[in-house]
Amino acid sequence: MLLVRADVADEREMRAALAQAHRQFGALHGIIHAAGRLNDPSFISPFTEVGEQESQAQFAPKIYGLYVLEKVLWEQVLDFCLVISSNSAVLGGIGFAAYSAANSFIDAFAARQNQLGGTPWLSANWDTWLFDEPSEMSPVAEFSMTPREAIAAFQRLVSCVADGRMIVSTGDLQARFDQWVRRREQGQWVRRREQGPEKQSTSTPETQHSRPDVAVSYSAPTSEVESQLASLWQELLGFTTVGIHDDFFELGGDSLTAIRLMTMIKEEFGRQFPPAVLLAKPTIHQLAKSLEQPTATVSFSPMVAIQPKGTLLPFFCVPGTGGNVLYFHDLAGCMAEYDRPFYAFQALGLDGRTPPLTRIEEIAALNVQALQEVQPRGPYHLGGHSFGSWVALEMARQLQREGHEVALVAILDTGVPSARDLSAMGGWDDTRWLVAVADTLSRIYEKRLALQYDQLAQLTPTAQLEALTRAMETLGIVQPGTNAGEIRGFVEVYKTQAQIPYNPEPDSPVRLVLFRAREPLADFLLGMPESLRNDEAWGWQQYSKGPPVVEYVPGDHLTMMSHPHVRQLADRLHTVLCAEQGT
Repeated sequence: MLLVRADVADEREMRAALAQAHRQFGALHGIIHAAGRLNDPSFISPFTEVGEQESQAQFAPKIYGLYVLEKVLWEQVLDFCLVISSNSAVLGGIGFAAYSAANSFIDAFAARQNQLGGTPWLSANWDTWLFDEPSEMSPVAEFSMTPREAIAAFQRLVSCVADGRMIVSTGDLQARFDQWVRRREQGQWVRRREQGPEKQSTSTPETQHSRPDVAVSYSAPTSEVESQLASLWQELLGFTTVGIHDDFFELGGDSLTAIRLMTMIKEEFGRQFPPAVLLAKPTIHQLAKSLEQPTATVSFSPMVAIQPKGTLLPFFCVPGTGGNVLYFHDLAGCMAEYDRPFYAFQALGLDGRTPPLTRIEEIAALNVQALQEVQPRGPYHLGGHSFGSWVALEMARQLQREGHEVALVAILDTGVPSARDLSAMGGWDDTRWLVAVADTLSRIYEKRLALQYDQLAQLTPTAQLEALTRAMETLGIVQPGTNAGEIRGFVEVYKTQAQIPYNPEPDSPVRLVLFRAREPLADFLLGMPESLRNDEAWGWQQYSKGPPVVEYVPGDHLTMMSHPHVRQLADRLHTVLCAEQGT
């Protein structure tokens, strides 16, 4: 055993401590970061009294300490890095503003390290470790861990360290989240559902937050359907009132809450809509009109008008594997600031009932048909992210064969189709595919779905899908009680699209711009041939009319599509589109 006193936020002291450990023990196999300042007055401070000094006191060991660890461990080959976080990052807490922020950073830092690949990082969120006997009135007594409990939990944790995030909670975490974050009592949602819509107006409001300042004035519901929808929005978003013309995303909705809202609508009205419907109809008034239409009149279209307003030529974009367009919302919002309409194409089969299309040529043809209903003639501006880039390329080929002008195809962080190695997937069984889907969802929503192959392999296919659904439910990705059949559509589309072979002839060159993320994901590059990895344009020269332009943007393959990185992507995309359009 070696005890060294050093400031974890001081790079010089940490390098010296690391060297001393190497001299005494040899190779280093793992790191456990558990630094913090719990004995400092800044640990519990009223929000109004938290300034730079209080923040720095909590940030130094946790935030700056991790940055130092990243530097000193840069060339180390480790089995794991375990960082000790707090459930204050999950549940908040009165007086814990700076402390909670520091622990939230820890969780985000570990997630980012895992996206970069290499050493697995695990952030573990803990309840209070209480070493003194609490009084009966202590506010932390109910959920505190005794030293014996903490040691036992810690031993289990380090015996199977994996990457991702693990929450150690001594009580019902969902109930605590509902109480402290969503500010409602346990069971209120169930009681409101049992009361029925006719009794909702007389019940006590479930939240205490006033409607925020938004772009439109408040308009009260004018129909029973609008009243029911308003109640759902208030429950989900946490406001005492919601106007029928308020934008769902402007109120703070995101892709997670969109999925949960669609589940609540299905329970309330017996109608199932894809979450992407909120992109085209983001207000209660618009949704109510759709709900009031007969079911038979609602037909599938791949086109989603995420942001149809603007005087410039539209930008049409295809999503990555899985075909869900929700994550384009941030990019579309930024393009709206440049007066540019933004349309996207969702995949056929996401409803879980319709079989997915099995050829890129078929997907492209369906998209082209929908595109020409919005813009009958060129010039067209197309784009695609990941798998969607190949669909966008095929759309350009089909449009050119029909005599239309394609001004530009924007490739968002993807190599040419031949860069994808499908041989490894040939031996995958349904269990391996489900794990792959779980990993993808974990990255999209930044919530670790810890599904292990060995555990899933013992279950039937139906039970496996149920396990994925319940894991998504636990992390709040879907509403409690979601039917596993509703997740089947995404799984089947993902599985189908990931295996589609596509290697077109370079006989229809088009103007191409490749937007590359500055932080490449290790596994994203793993399947790319070495020759392409060393090629800045990732092989797109063969399909490009002239040398392809390569633009580097901040973030990685996924985070480049969300704030804060997406703003720079939108800026560069706008510049390129204007250059092609001559404006």
